[in-house]
Amino acid sequence: MYCLLVSILTIAASCALAAAPPAPEAVVRDVYAYLLEPKRDIGGAGTNYPGEQRRMTVALQQEQGAWRIANIESHASKFSKENTLVRSLQSLKTESKSVSANCTKQNPGKAQ
Repeated sequence: MYCLLVSILTIAASCALAAAPPAPEAVVRDVYAYLLEPKRDIGGAGTNYPGEQRRMTVALQQEQGAWRIANIESHASKFSKENTLVRSLQSLKTESKSVSANCTKQNPGKAQ
């Protein structure tokens, strides 16, 4: 009976270790590695300000046992103001609604 209990606990412990979420630092590192791949390099020579460096802060929250990015804060730099990813997305959403409403006013009766 003791051997069976030890075996079950060993299997349960190894399953728990295998299912453990990556550390928060690993999540952030993976996101930046993804964004900086050559095919989508967001900091490459094709930018408006090549060579500009910007300090960013990543806010994480744990959801269903995994770390998720809740927001990314871009600190002020020589060419840009302080901003956040969430704020930028909200601004784009508002702008999109405004453009859509304007199109509807200019083209009443046309399907959108």
